[in-house]
Amino acid sequence: MRAGSRLPGSTPHNLYAVQDGNIAMAATSDSVFHRLAAVMKQPQLGEDPRFTTGLARVRSQDALDEVISAWTRTFTLSELEGLLQSSDVPASRIFTIADSSTTLTTRRGARSPTYPTATASRSRCRLPCRGSATRPP
Repeated sequence: MRAGSRLPGSTPHNLYAVQDGNIAMAATSDSVFHRLAAVMKQPQLGEDPRFTTGLARVRSQDALDEVISAWTRTFTLSELEGLLQSSDVPASRIFTIADSSTTLTTRRGARSPTYPTATASRSRCRLPCRGSATRPP
């Protein structure tokens, strides 16, 4: 079964369109879903029989995604990311390779680790990598 950006059996857990891109959001537990409904200024969603439990939300995933998508499209990425995160609803922009040059790690001038490769004795990781300087198992 193809799921795209959805997580089968967990809803809402998807990418949602905003005015200037997409945001990843996960509000699958009942408590987080109720926080999302409150942020959306639609607390009645938590009482709607289609959405009262995790199982009910999974069964009504398309309908719920439509409601959330209609709401997210009214925001810019920065606006919605800040709003959701300040309300303890897990959400994040989707970072691209181009974004890696503007991350906090890169701005601080952190050195990226090197790893032995088949073509060179040492190769520098170009992205802001974290962790030890040894190759992972």
